[in-house]
Amino acid sequence: MSDRTARYRDALAIPHVLPTFGAALIGRSAYALVFLPLLYAVADATGSIALAGVAVALYGAGASFLAPVRAWLIDRHGARPVLGVLVLLFGGTIAALAITSLTSGPSALLMALAALAGAVAPPLGPTMRVAWGALAKDDALLRKGLSFDAVVEELLYLAGPAIAGLALALIAPGLALLVPAALVVVGGLLFVLTPPWGLCALDRAARKRQSVTGRCWRTAASSASCCPHWWPAASPAVSVWPFPSSSRTTEDRPRQASPSVYLPEVAQSAACYTER
Repeated sequence: MSDRTARYRDALAIPHVLPTFGAALIGRSAYALVFLPLLYAVADATGSIALAGVAVALYGAGASFLAPVRAWLIDRHGARPVLGVLVLLFGGTIAALAITSLTSGPSALLMALAALAGAVAPPLGPTMRVAWGALAKDDALLRKGLSFDAVVEELLYLAGPAIAGLALALIAPGLALLVPAALVVVGGLLFVLTPPWGLCALDRAARKRQSVTGRCWRTAASSASCCPHWWPAASPAVSVWPFPSSSRTTEDRPRQASPSVYLPEVAQSAACYTER
């Protein structure tokens, strides 16, 4: 199939794509909804917008600067077990932050929970893009799938703050913060529990893979310096190519997506993409 004849519906018709992409989308929507409730929940609990800004900054810093560490863990132990743990930790931390804000807990605890939430944010988006490569056997369908993935993610980050703002007009910020906590747990666990078509293969590849942590740090630093306007909207990331460069074969090379597909996410999240 050529790029001219491939359509989005063809990419979505690939076996296992809809349930897998749908589950990942539910989990990824949490990142678009979390910032405003976090800001207002901490502001309400502490009475200080400055402390609320610090909490959001700690969350963003943890999500960005520790992305290479989460990528290394997935490289070392495989996507499925690491994502499962991160999903539960992230959801539990956001829920604890919500409860602490509703009970007007200490400011130091709120700051610590915000930083911890960023540190354990699961890289559902980048891992879904890896799964596209495992599911789409045709290069044209792979490019269409990755294109659709990028468009949907951009729509999430456009609509998410508006939806969060509407929720804050109706319910307390602490209660609104429980929504992304629930979404990431439900969507994330459904994603990691999908049939073992691609992620198990990634887990096996991870055990054979060389460490790319150094390149991750360089990519994170360069993406932050090149695209600072994307830096605040951090989301976690993970390596895209599951093998070191020296092991790519002629047959593998055509399956690489264009770097332009990944550039927004790299800039946005200080991403760890070893294709760079």
